[in-house]
Amino acid sequence: MQLDKQPTAVPASGPRYPQNPANLINLSKYSLNRLGSPEGARLVAHCHERLTTTGLCLLKEFITPAALDILAAEAREAESRAYFARSTHNAYMEPDDDAFTPDHPRRYRLETSAGSVACDRMSADSALRGLYEWNPLVSFTGAIFGNRNLYRSADIHDALSIGVLRHGDRYAWRFNGAEYATSLMLQAPEVGGEVEYVPVAPSNGDPHYALIGRILRDEHNEVNRVPVVPGDLLVISGRALLHRVTEVRGTTSRLAAVFCVRTSANKVDSDAAPRMFPGESC
Repeated sequence: MQLDKQPTAVPASGPRYPQNPANLINLSKYSLNRLGSPEGARLVAHCHERLTTTGLCLLKEFITPAALDILAAEAREAESRAYFARSTHNAYMEPDDDAFTPDHPRRYRLETSAGSVACDRMSADSALRGLYEWNPLVSFTGAIFGNRNLYRSADIHDALSIGVLRHGDRYAWRFNGAEYATSLMLQAPEVGGEVEYVPVAPSNGDPHYALIGRILRDEHNEVNRVPVVPGDLLVISGRALLHRVTEVRGTTSRLAAVFCVRTSANKVDSDAAPRMFPGESC
């Protein structure tokens, strides 16, 4: 991994976000505060079906326009404290296995270049922190993944982060180390920064290496694209979905808040591979 820029000092933290985080969400469209209602049950069922069949669920206009102004402004202010790195890796985000040849999907080298603002470099009284710490958001995530008991991450570095892609940056093809990946788009670049995916989860013992190899070499013409715009929430079944974010071009950064949840309270999941750096999700 190559370090491009050291982050600056952490801002002073004040009291927790004083307003109700529910006011940030488009509750007329997404009944996160009433998951037990018929509307809430339909929302959960729809999202669960999308995750099961495609590996992802896109919630358009998840936050209100006023909330987007607030959250995007926070992300832009925090961008100056981003940590930038370049790294080569395989699509499985795992150490190379010498049992495979260098051109095998398990070892095929890809390059990611991106920045991240970690949770400990955000003000504790920010609206982003308030939204992340809002319990109904965690409950909703657990519900759409099949009523799993999920918890906010206890790791202060990756609990909440802001993924930053500037000109020339991109997230290369990958399966996430963590099973649950949730990101809120806050600012789109002028060109690029699009989420692309192919659902190729191993099934019946078939690792789909031939298909994955074609995707990694850009020889597959059935790649799907997700129309994510600022204000949208994207939930990904990380281990079931091969996905990437295309190269960003222009002077406007791509900014997305990444919400980390775990299956264990007060610790990082033992079954989740460490992330290369915070903010690596879509």
